[in-house]
Amino acid sequence: MKNKEKGAQVLRGFCMGCADVIPGVSGGTMALILGIYETLIESIRLMDMRFLALLLRRDFWVALFKGLYADATTGDEALDRRVKAVHFLAFLVFGILLAVVAAARAIKWSMATHPVPTSAFFFGLVLISIRVPFKHMRRVDALSIGTAALFAVMTYHIVGLELVQPKPDPAYWYLFVCGAIAISAMILPGISGAFFLLLLGVYQPVLAAVDRLVHEQHLASAIPLLVLIGGIVVGVVLFSRILHWFLSHHHDATMGALVGLMLGSLRVLWPFKEAL
Repeated sequence: MKNKEKGAQVLRGFCMGCADVIPGVSGGTMALILGIYETLIESIRLMDMRFLALLLRRDFWVALFKGLYADATTGDEALDRRVKAVHFLAFLVFGILLAVVAAARAIKWSMATHPVPTSAFFFGLVLISIRVPFKHMRRVDALSIGTAALFAVMTYHIVGLELVQPKPDPAYWYLFVCGAIAISAMILPGISGAFFLLLLGVYQPVLAAVDRLVHEQHLASAIPLLVLIGGIVVGVVLFSRILHWFLSHHHDATMGALVGLMLGSLRVLWPFKEAL
């Protein structure tokens, strides 16, 4: 990855991080707008058992660090693809974290003080961006249009569901499942992972655990967070493989589903509504 591309990748991650702060806009939506969605899914899919085996090889680490400042091609296709995937994800995640630190407060202030213009801006952004997955369709047929309509209706109803009452002490298995569901939603356009944590009643307990861990050094609070992270890791690995399979074997129908997800999520972003 060239230095210019590294900077562009950090900027893409920054845009995705900003999008994750807005209710109804997911990082997946921004990845689709920026044209890196399929590469993102492929890069996550490559974090597999072969990747774990490569972690024990010296040439992998040499190529990984050399690739930060020069061409690190080794001729081993499996190794080179995974080094490239790590670089792709690392600079993207750095940009996302940068946005969380630098821009989240400003975006939250904008949503709190100027909710209508802010929601209207993102409503228009998502609405206009629906043409992106349409452009990626090789052929617009009845199946892709029907899939788009089905997912639009499903998403519209999902984002309108009543939230589950916060669970004061959720079971570990439930946290694990919630983590897997939330990360699966996060890499899909239209639905944010934070929304699903709210919907499933674990958003507030997770924030409370983070607060206790950071401000009170309550080490026991790390256990539910580690369980949630475990669910996130398993969910992103499994779901990325499923999504990659659909993109490879049913590309146009999958793009139709992404169109539907974005259309249905506009219900959350509609600016002229009472605040929830």
